[in-house]
Amino acid sequence: MYNRLSMKNLFLLVVITAMIHGDLFSQDNSPFTRAQKLQRTLAYSEAIPLYLKALDQDPNKPEALRGIGECFRLTNQTEQAETYYRKLVNGGKSVEPNDKLRLAQMLMANANYTEAQQYFTEYSSTASADERAKNQLEAIHMLDSFLKDSLRYKVTNGKFNSANSDFSPVRFADGFVFVSSRGRGGMKDKTHSWTGDPFLSLFYAKGSLEQISNVSPFAEELKSEYNDGPACFSAKGDEMFLTRNNGKSLNRNDKTARLKIVVSKLENGKWSEAADLPFNRAQYNTAHACLSIDGKRLYFASDMPGGSGGMDIYYSDRIESTWSDPINMGKQVNTSGNEAFPYIGPDGLLYFSSDGWPGLGGLDLFKIDLNASEKPRNAGYPINTHKDDFGVWFSADMKYGMLSSNRKGGNGDDDIWMLEFINKLVIYGTVADKETLVPIPNAPVVLKDSSGNVVATAVTDANGKYSLEGEFNMDYSVSSNPDGWFAGSKDFSTKGINNDSMEVNLLLEKIIINKPIVLENIYYDLDKWNIRPDAAIELDKLINILNDNPKIVIELGSHTDSRAPDSYNMALSDRRAKSAADYIVKKGGIDSSRITGKGYGETMLVNQCKNKVRCSEAEHQKNRRTEFKVVSQ
Repeated sequence: MYNRLSMKNLFLLVVITAMIHGDLFSQDNSPFTRAQKLQRTLAYSEAIPLYLKALDQDPNKPEALRGIGECFRLTNQTEQAETYYRKLVNGGKSVEPNDKLRLAQMLMANANYTEAQQYFTEYSSTASADERAKNQLEAIHMLDSFLKDSLRYKVTNGKFNSANSDFSPVRFADGFVFVSSRGRGGMKDKTHSWTGDPFLSLFYAKGSLEQISNVSPFAEELKSEYNDGPACFSAKGDEMFLTRNNGKSLNRNDKTARLKIVVSKLENGKWSEAADLPFNRAQYNTAHACLSIDGKRLYFASDMPGGSGGMDIYYSDRIESTWSDPINMGKQVNTSGNEAFPYIGPDGLLYFSSDGWPGLGGLDLFKIDLNASEKPRNAGYPINTHKDDFGVWFSADMKYGMLSSNRKGGNGDDDIWMLEFINKLVIYGTVADKETLVPIPNAPVVLKDSSGNVVATAVTDANGKYSLEGEFNMDYSVSSNPDGWFAGSKDFSTKGINNDSMEVNLLLEKIIINKPIVLENIYYDLDKWNIRPDAAIELDKLINILNDNPKIVIELGSHTDSRAPDSYNMALSDRRAKSAADYIVKKGGIDSSRITGKGYGETMLVNQCKNKVRCSEAEHQKNRRTEFKVVSQ
């Protein structure tokens, strides 16, 4: 039950090489004390049931709520972690500022962004210098931009995943090498007290992305006693850099075997004995190596002293047969959070995962051009989700790829997911009320080409947002017709644009029963009521409104100025209104039950120009108008 691997903390997937279990059963043998001691030795999966027993005895004990919250967080059970952090924070007893940060982080990981914003804000009021909360508040305001490319990638679950954790695939020979906790043959019964899973090992999946076969252990001659992986390879495939647990503990009081990077050469079909890189130390972790294409620079993650926060991205240059002192990549890449899993893509960009930069929750994938003065860019949805997303790989043409994630819909905890780049233009935007600018949810959106053919449809989300897939070099219109608003549309062209997305917003006018709407430029000849060509153009627009809004029933009203007998004006306006209504029925094929014509003469003047009042021609013109109003829908 308590065996989920936390990818948010895999870069700290260390082991305790020697635990003195007798210490767990010293003078105080209570479940709470035993749970605390197990937690201190990183045995989180073993501590959870003891914390539960402690909470049975005292459901509001802050230390127990905080402890079990941490254990659930560090085993990637974010829903359970949220539950206990919420109890801790809402309980009000011994609440620490960091408790609100953890609750906010778990809310982000569970896609509860509104409530997460509240707790990030509260935490920031007491820890204003902590950029983690600042960045996540920024992320919540940037959610729309993260979602705008949602149609550019197709993401499907990989075919070689197991019920355990599978992640960090890299191309090797005729297949892929990846990391898994699915078990390692004779060592499969040995499990990690952090997660309850078997230790990590390398596996090889032979074949292409479309067809994988013969999944088998990889480089068994290099297997260590604990965790092995992830790995990366030189361009020729004859050199492998592997993350594994350091066999050396710091001292007799600290038996933690942290992570290190080793290198092995492929010689006569076998991998040579792994050699430590010169910057490995027992005091800190070095992990997740990525070799540049020319083999001269190695990127990796480490929590060595002098960094920005938790894990940082570093690089080291090859100098003949050894490696230079590591160089921290600085604030352009690293935050006070954690940055890990670096990867140099075929496009020359650095990809890495972070929980410090603005993201959707958990670990998000970011990319950056190291030759430009820019911040890392969030790779967006669906590459990123509110869960942990990391360990990416792309094909040479960037059309296909793989990533690692514990998102919903997988086979186990962390799964390998297939990426397919779709070279389409993303058309996105907001549908909102014209007057209030309030977004309209559940509004149907239709994309049509210049011939009126429907290309794509969508429905706006709770924030009035939509996203559609289109083509370059096309003329389009996008329209929406939600209940309660007049249908609206906008014409646009994708010809000559250089971006891979285009924003098209729609502002719709709300339908208000019996609200008069003036039809401009409806003129009649003196003492006539026949429809002139210039008036027909405007009435044709009303035909379109009726066709676009098939549920509405309208009244067409005609008004005159006061410069004639009242009875004459009333009769003339009535003939004009009925003539206009007849035109619409005949020309537009509109059901006669949906429109009536009514004359109002001079009974509804819009200004002071009533009988015997001297007014200018312009003032009289305002009263000579044709209006329509919706009487039902």
